[in-house]
Amino acid sequence: MTENKKPRGYFDYFLAIDCETSGMSFGTDDPSINTKTGQVYQSVSWGLVVVDATTLKTVEELYIEIKWDGESEWDKRAEKVHGLSLAYLEENGMTSEEAVVAIAGLILKYWGPDVPVCLAGHNVQTFDMFFLKRLLRSQGIEIKFGNRHIDTNSIGFGVYQTYNSDDLFDVVGCAKRDKHNALDDARNVVRVIRVTRSLANECFGG
Repeated sequence: MTENKKPRGYFDYFLAIDCETSGMSFGTDDPSINTKTGQVYQSVSWGLVVVDATTLKTVEELYIEIKWDGESEWDKRAEKVHGLSLAYLEENGMTSEEAVVAIAGLILKYWGPDVPVCLAGHNVQTFDMFFLKRLLRSQGIEIKFGNRHIDTNSIGFGVYQTYNSDDLFDVVGCAKRDKHNALDDARNVVRVIRVTRSLANECFGG
């Protein structure tokens, strides 16, 4: 392989994401909706970090909070996790339309309309991606996502023998967290990837 030849499957950037939600549907394929009962849950905050896939340097960050739409379910157990009350979101949050404009604008800036987006996150394909698609589609926006994503839950189990994000983030030296913050957790995901690559380079001479 020549020095400048890009490997098969190469991508310039990946998007580390994390969301906090109004709750979730347990035991269903899509955690944002219970198709049996019709109960829908929404995202209430997003942390997004654009990362250079080669250097793993952060390129740009975005944090947003979203008002409750009044139609989705509100689970007090979820509120205890993130600490974002209905009153707080009503005063400080964006509308769903404003949130979609901000997120879609960030994605289009680095991926354009045709390049598939590679996501990174903790359980990103089984949780965050569903909520991201639901939010974007609420405003009629479709974003092309790739079929390869970076899941730090898998990295944690395979490399560090962890079973949850709290233990994994602790192992790689992330700050202790009380309430979950979406941007902090997206940054933690990036840290997991950086630390793991650094360890691999040390072990294998990369």
